Amino acid sequence: MTWEPRAWREELTWLIDIVKALPYKPSLRWCDYRVMDKFGIGKMEFKTFEKSVSKARKNFWNGWHPNTLKDSARLVYYRGYGSETFEEMLEVIVNREWNAFLWSKLPFYVEVWFEAEAMEGQFRYYLEPLRITSRPFRGDYTIPMKWRASQELVEMMNAGKEIQIFYFGDCDKKGESIPQDALKDIFAWGRKFEPIYGGLNLDQARKYALPPNPERPNQWQWEALKDEQAREIILEILHSHINMRELEDALNQVKTIEQDWKKKLKRKLGVK
Repeated sequence: MTWEPRAWREELTWLIDIVKALPYKPSLRWCDYRVMDKFGIGKMEFKTFEKSVSKARKNFWNGWHPNTLKDSARLVYYRGYGSETFEEMLEVIVNREWNAFLWSKLPFYVEVWFEAEAMEGQFRYYLEPLRITSRPFRGDYTIPMKWRASQELVEMMNAGKEIQIFYFGDCDKKGESIPQDALKDIFAWGRKFEPIYGGLNLDQARKYALPPNPERPNQWQWEALKDEQAREIILEILHSHINMRELEDALNQVKTIEQDWKKKLKRKLGVK
């Protein structure tokens, strides 16, 4: 028997088109805000709506799929997979994504830190063309992750780089405290730098007339932003602080290097 929604049919039908139009997978909370904005559902209705989304995904209803949305961190470390033949292995080696060391060619080093881990796809999508590293926090950063961040940043500082860290999170006390709590330990293990808070802030929430967090009035979540709004905030803050001409020149250099690597590797391996 095929599952059919008893409620939320219109909302689910409208929402799947919005989700499919994105170049990345959004979170369930991001979907909540889109439906709230479009149909005006309230806090008490979120749970029943989310249950319908879950059932639609499980039952492949009207284009929904278990893999339609990005859930909070559920990392799987795969083992036992690989190429069956030597020729397949060569194909993988030649066609893999090659990355030259971009930051060796620049006087500065940039990272983006963000709170909403389930929106990782959004940040990766908009940062990938700029080759900028992103670190999802998902609440307070763990000690091993803070140590790794501190050592990687110290390495860049020792190379004479100006450190530029941009942080994006919810407009609430927790969102503001997360990077500061992490930086206390990072600074204790390395050297200090001044992070740049990119948003979400109160002015941005007002500018875009964002709905408040349904569970905490007078607070706003990053997922409340529509995709074009999030893109505008991310790119505007980066472009206003980064020397984009220097970055673009360096990007062109490393892309040329990477193309040359592939050509030489193909000739060496005898792969067309």
